[in-house]
Amino acid sequence: MTQPIQIPLPIPYAVGPVNSYLFLDPEPTLIDCGVKTDECWQALGAGLAEYGLTIGNIRRVVITHAHVDHIGLAGKIVAHSQAKVWVSTLVEPWALHITDKWPSRIDFLMETLRPFAFAKEHLAMLKQGMARTTAMWDPIPAERLLTFGLTDTLELGGMPWQVIYAPGHCNNQTCFFQEETGQFLAADMLLAVTPTPVIEEPLDGGTEREPGLPLFLDSLSNVEELAIDTVY
Repeated sequence: MTQPIQIPLPIPYAVGPVNSYLFLDPEPTLIDCGVKTDECWQALGAGLAEYGLTIGNIRRVVITHAHVDHIGLAGKIVAHSQAKVWVSTLVEPWALHITDKWPSRIDFLMETLRPFAFAKEHLAMLKQGMARTTAMWDPIPAERLLTFGLTDTLELGGMPWQVIYAPGHCNNQTCFFQEETGQFLAADMLLAVTPTPVIEEPLDGGTEREPGLPLFLDSLSNVEELAIDTVY
């Protein structure tokens, strides 16, 4: 059974580290890749070196969802390799246009929190902290980007993995399930700590926040129906 290789990567958040997963065959492929910081870059290089690889050897980067700790380093990897980045159709706008999408996300979050009587100075601190995210997340050139659908099957490690759409943590969260071996790449859908259904703009362009917690509970119910033996 081909199993993904875990490469822990440091991130500048208390929940860290984040895990990238490496498939060696049939071509070096990463599932998620961390943030664009020197520390994360060096850790990824060191993790690959244990298997005789460099970042230049990577041929595919597959992204589970559009959060900086999972996609932020992808643009730099592309710049230093021949890799192409695979994202879901929901993540594609974030991969291409993060410099436009992120300010919109900040504005939406501020408008969502303001009615709950958050102190102005606390909102200002949050906004300032979020604004630093784009320094850790480069857009991906369109010619290096490929998309997959929410019900597609991807070949990873020489085996078919079913894309599982599992919104809740965020509304573009995908996981990957290998039915024959019961392996499940969960990303942030399943966490050892309390899961975080984040405040999200709705996919339909409306003004009301996505119901993150109900979506997450629905996704848990759906995942329970899968014959999972191993979670990464």
